[in-house]
This record gives sequence, structure tokens and C-alpha cells, in this order.
Amino acid sequence: YHLRREDTDWFDKPREGQPQSGHLSDRRQMKLVPYTFPHTRIKIKRDMTDTSVSGNGLGVRVVGGKEIPGSRGEIGTYIAKVIPGGMVEQTGKIVEGMQVLEWNGVPLTGKTYEEVQCIMGKPCVEAELCVRL
Repeated sequence: YHLRREDTDWFDKPREGQPQSGHLSDRRQMKLVPYTFPHTRIKIKRDMTDTSVSGNGLGVRVVGGKEIPGSRGEIGTYIAKVIPGGMVEQTGKIVEGMQVLEWNGVPLTGKTYEEVQCIMGKPCVEAELCVRL
């Protein structure tokens, strides 16, 4: 599912009212099901000369903890910003508003804003993103 550009102003803010109960841990214990919708995996080399915080060497800002439209309160992760001239923009395959399903093989559905930032912050030379088309 892609969000419209005008729907992305909330990306920079963590989701308010996020339940902190055990229901998040229940999702982690669910068996992974193959995706039933179009998706693709894209490998992106990190630009080691990019020292900007927002671009993280990939030229993209990704945020989690946002409700997936049309779901029953499930939260997902989205591309909030594609930095002009960054590595992600150069692929031409990732655009703002795309849902990110996995980051280096780690599922991001059901992850909070903080959990996604922690996963993405791990050092790597190359990142593999699985995005919903």
C-alpha cells in the first residue's frame, strides 16, 4: 500500500497512543506467512561518504509505528523521505510513501518507531529492503 504524498506529514512523529501491552509480543510469535501481494527486494550499497544523519548513507528516512490503512490497527513502516541524490533515489525503485516490509531480512510489520530506528541503525555496508509495490 502506498500513502499519498499529502498523507506523509505525520511520518516524523512517533504514533501517539501506541499500546504497550503484550499484544505486540503476540505478533512476534506469529508464524511468518508469505506475502500475498506484489513486493520486491532491493539491495542498496551504503555511501560511506554520506555523513548526514537523515540520509544514513542510503539517502532515505524510514519510520515505523504508523497504522497501515485498511488494517485492523496493525502498524507498519514507511519511506518518509527519499533524499535527492542519495543511493535510494539512484535506484529509481523506491519512492516516498512505500511500505517497507523488511530491512536486511528483519520483518518491520508491527514494529514501533523506536524499534525500526534501532534495526536500521545497525552498521552495514549494504542494506536489503523488501518493499510493497
